Amino acid sequence: MKSASLLLLISLCVYICNGQSNEDLKIPEKATSFRTANSQQLPGTRIFLTPPNGFNLVQQLIRFQKNDSTFIQVFEIPGSAFDLQGLTTKIEEDQQSGRLAKEYYKKTFQFGPYQALFFYGPDTHPGREQMLLSFGDKSFAIMVIGELPAADKIAREEVVKAMLTTFVDTSIISDPTQLATCSLDVEGTEFKYVGNISQTYFYNYRAKPLDNSDEFANQISVSTLPAQSKSALKEFGKSMIERYKMNGMKIPEYKDREFILNGNYAYEITFDGSFNDRVNSVYQIVTSNESSSAALFLGSTYDDRENILSQIKQVAESLRLK
Repeated sequence: MKSASLLLLISLCVYICNGQSNEDLKIPEKATSFRTANSQQLPGTRIFLTPPNGFNLVQQLIRFQKNDSTFIQVFEIPGSAFDLQGLTTKIEEDQQSGRLAKEYYKKTFQFGPYQALFFYGPDTHPGREQMLLSFGDKSFAIMVIGELPAADKIAREEVVKAMLTTFVDTSIISDPTQLATCSLDVEGTEFKYVGNISQTYFYNYRAKPLDNSDEFANQISVSTLPAQSKSALKEFGKSMIERYKMNGMKIPEYKDREFILNGNYAYEITFDGSFNDRVNSVYQIVTSNESSSAALFLGSTYDDRENILSQIKQVAESLRLK
């Protein structure tokens, strides 16, 4: 996996903070998973997993969740070749730069027909830990993320066991529209739909292909979320600023406002910043209805910023929740 674009990293990155442990999860050199009667398909994907008892499906997030601090979340990245060496190198580079702490445990192994990496370390949320299982081939990559309370050995064993039941049925043609709880209209702009990563849908300027090696894509993404209260939605929107900064973006200041977007509460953040010495403009909206769904709209541009940003805002105005 090459260095991903900013939007892809925000969607998929495992945010790790400082901490130390000597945990050994004893992942075998070779492991195999099977689709069984207890396997449950993650909607909109070709992925099956056997969740632990007490974990329920949250469809908008494609995760099995026990509570807010204990869950297993899945990302399928179709059309992106899995690169074990590239992923390992990226982790090492981030550790050397201080963006990623030393892991508790890391293991490369054979997972059925696929090369795989299992990574376990502390999470940025105090008192939590996070796990990553990533594998794939030349045509797709899978990321399975487990979040759990720190030092909860029972939850740790449950999550590890469940993550290793992950099975990809390549005979299935997935339908990502199953997860779409909102719609966008890009007519009259130069943005076109180019693909999805699980519940995140991407629209690129002038239909440039979705490419995880492009750090400076002029791009719109919209991600489905569960319905939230106004206060929770605003808090989530503000928390994204820290995620951008953790990912290497410099943000001197930002502007925000609350308004009604197509009948629903929305919280907007805009700013001019920079990423890897390239100046950018970012436009973000989080919006939610009262009962069923919410969405994160994120637009970022590095070229011809005034023109492209105006198109991003035009698309954002069309965002409607279902």
